[in-house]
Amino acid sequence: MIDFKCCYYETAVQAGDEKIVKNMIPHSLPDEIKDKYEQSHASDFHSNHD
Repeated sequence: MIDFKCCYYETAVQAGDEKIVKNMIPHSLPDEIKDKYEQSHASDFHSNHD
């Protein structure tokens, strides 16, 4: 989760806005970060998509 947060905020700072990062979640995240994001949100994802 920390890797995701670091990626999120580094990208937001570079872009000057969080909107671009929010639009990336989850499909446009870098693969390594996407995997970690999905693992950390696995229970949320399954409960919302079952």
